[in-house]
Amino acid sequence: MKIPSQKEVWNSIAPEWYEFKNHQDPRVIEFVKRSKDNLLDLGSGTGRNFHSGMKTTIYALDFSSEMLKYADDNAKKLGIKIKLIQHDLNKKLPFQNDFFERIICIATLHCIKGKTNRQKILKEIYRVLKPNSKLLIKVWNRKSKRFGGKKEKIIRWQDKGERYYYFYTREELEDEVKKAGFKIISIESQRNNFESQEIVILAKK
Repeated sequence: MKIPSQKEVWNSIAPEWYEFKNHQDPRVIEFVKRSKDNLLDLGSGTGRNFHSGMKTTIYALDFSSEMLKYADDNAKKLGIKIKLIQHDLNKKLPFQNDFFERIICIATLHCIKGKTNRQKILKEIYRVLKPNSKLLIKVWNRKSKRFGGKKEKIIRWQDKGERYYYFYTREELEDEVKKAGFKIISIESQRNNFESQEIVILAKK
């Protein structure tokens, strides 16, 4: 499968993503609100998982400079503390060991091509998370009717470019998270018609 430059695609769609992709999952916001120290939003995009009540610093990491511009605007509107990091997830995370109290990885891991690359990212997340601290992951579910049982797919965003997605099974994601060293607290893959598209894992280091 030939994949176009994903950085270019996500830079191109950033304005429309910021305008239209602003739905907040209550589970994610509740997780974010409970943060008492540094929180990493891995693949933050335009910052739709930011919350106005946050008193801790959010580290917003994304490979798209355009997405981060909108994340910065969003943080200013909400009046929250933020640090922007432009970074390719296929490289080692630019943080010391045991740095974050909480990490969210929302609709990000499934954008990475290659099982080895996705496993490296999970191990990096484990490295930079403090002991006994928590991780929340959301990915797309291969068993959803929307995806037709495919393992991976290129999905076009109007005329702005094609995005790569990998579709997980519940068992596969659970296995990869455990192999990275995490303990699974909970896993969900069926709630209602919309959320059956997703697999959500809450894990602990």
